[in-house]
Amino acid sequence: MTNYSEASYAKQVFVGLIDASLCLTLTVTLSITKQPEVLYQLMGNGNSSHFVFILFAVYRFVALCFFNQTIGMRLLHVILLNGDDQPLTFLEKSLAAVFILFRGTAYYTTK
Repeated sequence: MTNYSEASYAKQVFVGLIDASLCLTLTVTLSITKQPEVLYQLMGNGNSSHFVFILFAVYRFVALCFFNQTIGMRLLHVILLNGDDQPLTFLEKSLAAVFILFRGTAYYTTK
């Protein structure tokens, strides 16, 4: 059995920064590669910050549901566990996708 230690706050912040930078990079790439009309259609009448937030939430939801961790978590060897040190349920993953510091879940390092 692997022993886990709680990830430092700095590591949690870096995980979030890596994941957020991926979403921002995708948004900027869409707007620079002469595809701004695609970006505008996706945004509709909303502003770009709402689009990036929704993209971030969808990215985290898909990554947590299918791979149990995001790219930032994979790079920094961090996993999410619930209060009983068990893998997250579907409901907990859904809430953790939107609320990054969802109560009842904690970031743990695997190395």
